[in-house]
This record gives sequence, C-alpha cells and structure tokens, in this order.
Amino acid sequence: MNWGEGGLVNDPGFEGNSFEQWKKSSTNEDTQHIQMVRDSNGDGQLEVTGSNDATVAQVITGLTPGKTYSASVWAHIDGKRKVTIGVKQGDAEVTNWLDNTELKFGSRQHKYLNQNFQRVKVNFDATSDTATLFMHVDEGDAKVLLDDVRIWENPSKTDSTGYVLFEDFENVDEGWGPFVYSRSGPNRTHLAEKNPDKDQVKTFVIDGNFSLKSNENGNPGEWLRTLPQTLRLEQNKTYTVKMDTNAVADDMYTIAVRVNEDGEVRDLASQTLKEGDQQVEFTFSTEDAKDAYLAVIKNFNDEKKESSGILIVDNIRVIADLSELIEDAEAISNEDGKYTTESFAALQSAIETAKAALETIETEEDLVAAIAALQSAIDGLEESSGEEPTEPELDLSELEKLIETAKAISNEDGKYTSDSFAALQEAIKVAETALETIETEEDLAAAIAALQSAIDGLEESSGEEPTEPN
Repeated sequence: MNWGEGGLVNDPGFEGNSFEQWKKSSTNEDTQHIQMVRDSNGDGQLEVTGSNDATVAQVITGLTPGKTYSASVWAHIDGKRKVTIGVKQGDAEVTNWLDNTELKFGSRQHKYLNQNFQRVKVNFDATSDTATLFMHVDEGDAKVLLDDVRIWENPSKTDSTGYVLFEDFENVDEGWGPFVYSRSGPNRTHLAEKNPDKDQVKTFVIDGNFSLKSNENGNPGEWLRTLPQTLRLEQNKTYTVKMDTNAVADDMYTIAVRVNEDGEVRDLASQTLKEGDQQVEFTFSTEDAKDAYLAVIKNFNDEKKESSGILIVDNIRVIADLSELIEDAEAISNEDGKYTTESFAALQSAIETAKAALETIETEEDLVAAIAALQSAIDGLEESSGEEPTEPELDLSELEKLIETAKAISNEDGKYTSDSFAALQEAIKVAETALETIETEEDLAAAIAALQSAIDGLEESSGEEPTEPN
C-alpha cells in the first residue's frame, strides 16, 4: 500500500506501521520511545512516550520553486510538552510550535470532535523542488500523538511580512484561518466564496474571493478564538488589532482580546460591532497575561434576522508596536561578542532607521515596512564562532626587499652627498622598526613610500671634498 499516493507527503497518517518513509531520531541513541500505533478506531498515529526528545523527518519532493506551501500536523499532548513542526531548505528553516492541547476540538463531523487534538502549521516558500519536513518533540513527561501530516500548495500568496498576524482568508488550507471553535458548535461558520465567473445573488464576501462567515445559533457567548500557534501574543507588549467586518445587527457581535486565567476569562480590550460594514481598530497591552487570544463573541440571537444573525470578517491584522520593538532591539548587547561584528552593526543601522521612521510614518504600510525591516535585522543576527576575527597577515616582503636594496647602497667612493646618504641611513632604521609595528596596509604603504623617497633623494656629490672655511 502506497499511503499518501498523489500527495506530497508519504504515509501522512502513519498507517504504514514502519519507518520506511519517516526517519526517526533522538539525541538519545535509543528511539524505541517513538512508535507508530493505532487508536481504538484503527487509525494510525505516531506516539512519543518517555522523557527523551524525538524527531521524525521526511524529504519532500515535487515542490514548485516560488510557490507558497502550508505544512501541518494534528497533535495531542497529554499535559504540557513542546511540539514543533518545521521545514528545512538548505540553511533556511521555518518552524511553528505548540506546547499543549488543553482546548478540545469543537467542530462537528470531524474525527477529533471533543478530543484534545489541535493542529499546528507553518508556511514556507519553496526555493527548490525538495525540502525536509520534520516534527520535533522536546524532552518531557507528557505523551504526544501526531497524525494527518499535510503539505498544501497555496493558490496565491498572503504576504504577512511585518505583521504579527495577517489573514485575508484567500489561502486557508483547512478550517477558518487563525480561528477554532471555543466550544462544540454546529458548523455554521465557514469560508464564504465569491465566484467571479458566475452571477451570485449574494456573496457574503467583503474583499477578494473569500471571507469568514459565521452565524452560530446556539447559546450566546464566545464562539471563535485563536490559539498560541495561530496568533502568538507576548506578555507585556502592545498590539493593534484591525479587521473589516459586516454584522447583521447592532451590538450582536463583539471582537475581543482575552485571557483565561485559571478558568476566569478576562477581556484586555474589546469592540462591539454596529450593523453593516465596519472597520474594527483597537490597541491593547497584554500586561502580564500569558497566551492572550483574539475572540469572536455573539451576544444574542435574533430569529428575525437572516440565519439568526450573520457576521462576516476579513483582512484581520495584528500589528506590533514599533517603539517597543526598537527598545527590544536596543536591549540586545554584544559586549560578550556573541554576534558577528557585521550583523550587529547592521542591527544598529536598522535601529537608527526605525527611529527616524517614527517621525515620518503616515500609513499602515509605512508602519509595517518599518517593523519588517527592524525585525529582519534582529532575526539576521549571526552568532560568532567564539574566536576573535583576525586581520589577514600583512605581506611585508616588498618592504623587506626595499630595505635590502637600500642597505646595499654604498658611499665608500663618496658618490653621494653626506647629507642625502645620512638621510637614507635614518630612513633604513625607521623602516626596520616599522617591520615590527606595522598593523595595516596603510602603514605598510607609508613605510615603503618613505624609504623609497630617501633612496630617490640621494644626491650625487660634485667630486670635490668640501673645505672648512678659513
């Protein structure tokens, strides 16, 4: 059986019960804690037990250079343990990770309904027709299950450069972009599509070809939310949320940034929507909140409204604070020589450019470009090898030969004037001293020029001995 035939990933569901397609490894030589197993329904899964780390990897072929792909895997973590998915292309590597699956998957008609499985994905641009896909499980005690690995070619490219999150729903491989159900729902949330080739009475699309449409009609409350692997908000940072929305009624929906602290949900910021088209925008601080998330809340149902109340969402943007990013960059020190001189100098230049941009930014595009440039310099810091860089050894042979030439010049026959010959002897001494002290090419060139000048400055005598005046 050729599991995964026709797709980019071989044996994507770990059904083969062997490691012919996947290669397993661990920093511990023993890999018996990495096994293919079957659940109660006979579905294949990869299981990692014990405390040692684990990696499974596969070389992917058939990629199209220049295309964007999404690589994903479903994970179950019985507790807390970091699981990473990544793609390597040469020296370049992109990754994403999660460390828990405490929220149960809530979409009906899915094999993981009400189970502690969640998906983690990473996007990458193919630079050649091959890449290495890997999943890594850190050391820890929690059992980990992995299933249904997938690589999907995006029909176009959603460029999120400079954003913490940019979602236009044009290249969603599975589900609802960054959102999952906060609780089990009847699947009345989906991607609405505009068909440009056919007439449609109503498209429910705000921009482009796809928008997110939701009309859950169960009990009011939080229906959709992000997870750390879909929107990673750091503690004690400032962010701005922007999105385009269309709500069917005033005050029916609220967009909020929330945190769940030991079962108590607290809003860090929120905006309740008015009827019709609206551009949401609010700025908030995460304070000490860990794993803050973006949520969609339905405040009430109205059976008089279409589908009991529809919400359409598009072009979600989450943007970091440039001033805080500058502060973070300035806090990076190189006193211990951790980074190469060149990459650290590039960061300092980027910091100055970002500071100047603070005074000139006028648009969201300007802001995102400035953030992207500074973040690129931070990400581009290269660790040094630990050895001090050495200047290339200077070639002193030209000066040494010139000194030999100068020393070979004799004045026993009184050919040269006493003053010019004495000047040459002094120049020879200076050049010999310079051999021990020269540090740069400029110093070397100057020493050669000085000695050559003394040689060229030799003056032939008139042949008569000078007489003392009476």
